[in-house]
Formats: sequence, structure tokens, C-alpha cells
Amino acid sequence: MESILRLLGGALLGYAIVSVAESFLHNNVQHGRSQARQFWEKYSKLMKPLLRAYFSHHIIHHCRTFRKNHVTQFRSEEERERLDATLNGWRGELIKRERYGLSVSDVGVLMFLLPVLGFLPLIYWLFGGWVLAGALLPYAVYPASSRNLHPYLHMRYEDALRAASPPMRWFLRTSYCRFIYRHHYLHHRYVRCNYNLLFGGDWLLGVHRLPAAEDLEAIRALGLPVD
Repeated sequence: MESILRLLGGALLGYAIVSVAESFLHNNVQHGRSQARQFWEKYSKLMKPLLRAYFSHHIIHHCRTFRKNHVTQFRSEEERERLDATLNGWRGELIKRERYGLSVSDVGVLMFLLPVLGFLPLIYWLFGGWVLAGALLPYAVYPASSRNLHPYLHMRYEDALRAASPPMRWFLRTSYCRFIYRHHYLHHRYVRCNYNLLFGGDWLLGVHRLPAAEDLEAIRALGLPVD
């Protein structure tokens, strides 16, 4: 019984760490402010990963795609080809492989985990192996949410249900996932809020936004779940 409680405690601790990290890093790196970007550019040799994360997410995913609406990545094949023409070298190929910020590659998974990996030996030192084992589950879910769930959040709900595998279809139907649909839509609409796919960190950091009546109307019009 004690081992089970330690596992559960570890899962909760791991979830808190990755949820807060997701919200903080999404806000301050993937949507880095101008002063931060000026500092990164000054020391670009050291800060290249931060600049790449900002470019891939803020510029490509938020500004260069989904310009028509939340569920239409490109308005035409010509629009996609024009963007492709600007994406050169291995960075450009990585962005294409990650579906223009819609998912993450193996490199992206590593970048997601690097900022929080240092907590694992600390957890083991403070709490032992059972708590560490529990913490590993949310550590795995953290990048998987961006890799596997995020693409469905940019699809009309009924289309997502048709395209998803049976396990994913079950998850998409949960109240939690329907909430994340609305939560993520508001992030794209207002940007400086609702950074989490693993909810919790946004609320703790004071950047959680609830939908207003006009938001719910827009969500409904796009075919996304409103309740």
C-alpha cells in the first residue's frame, strides 16, 4: 500500500512539474518577448535552441499557418508552397517534418524534456525510487500531448473523432479533452494565455482564461466542442 501511495504521489509531483514547466516555457520561450529575443540574438551561438523554438512555434504555427481559422492550416496548396520556399536547411526540413508546428519529432521530444530532466535525480534523492517511478508517467505524457493530441485540437471535432484510433477517440470524448479543445482555441485567439495541454500550470501561474460568450459562439461555429 505504501508503494502505491508513493507511486501516486510521484505521479502528482511529476505532473505538477511538467505542467508548470509547459506553461512557463510556452509563454517565455515559444512566445518569447522582444527583450528576451534581443538577448538571445546577442548570444545567438548559445541561444540557438530558444530562437528556433520561437521561430517554429510563434512565427510558423501561430503567424504563418492557420491564418484562415483554427481548423484550416493552409488556405491553399499555393500558400503551403510559398511557405516551404522560405524554409531552408535542416531547420526548415525539421519544421516541415513537424507539420509546421502541429506536432513534434524525436528532436522535439528531446527539447521538451531537457528543461525538466534535472528534476528526476532530485526526486530520487529526496523521495526514492517509487516516487521517481510515478513521476516518469507524466514525463512521458508531456511530449506525447504535443506529438499526438495537438494535431486533433486543430480539427473539427467530428473529423477528429473519425480520424482518431479507438483509444484516442475515447480520450477525445472525455470531459477533460473537450475542455482542452476550448482552452487551446483561446490560446490561439488571444495568445498570452492558456499555454497548457496538461492543464494546471496555467492556473498556478495566473495565465488561465475562461471563454466569454462570443468565444463560445466562435468555438461552436468552427465545429469544436463547447461543453
